[in-house]
Amino acid sequence: MKAIAWRLQTGNKDKFIYRLQIDGLKALRAINKAYKTLGNWDITAEGFNPKSKETLLIFSKEFADEGEWIDWAKNIPLNLVEHNRKGKPKPIKLGLNVKRKRRRKAVSV
Repeated sequence: MKAIAWRLQTGNKDKFIYRLQIDGLKALRAINKAYKTLGNWDITAEGFNPKSKETLLIFSKEFADEGEWIDWAKNIPLNLVEHNRKGKPKPIKLGLNVKRKRRRKAVSV
């Protein structure tokens, strides 16, 4: 499952409302997994493409600050990309793209 997220532009700069779009859902199992993964999010929109038999889901949630959003987004089990206001991807790694590297201890001689 691929997911795209963006911050909703509001007049209040203290509000951090994010939208998350998941597309390419072909099977009912994948749709149920998306609903389960984003259980505490509000469903904003739902769509279906009859030619490709794919479902599109859009969710919405408000966060306390941008740091809370990033912490949540780094741990989601999806391929997630955040876009800026112009629709271009941000360089931050989120979701399954985050690789946790183990640091090796330096060997002293």
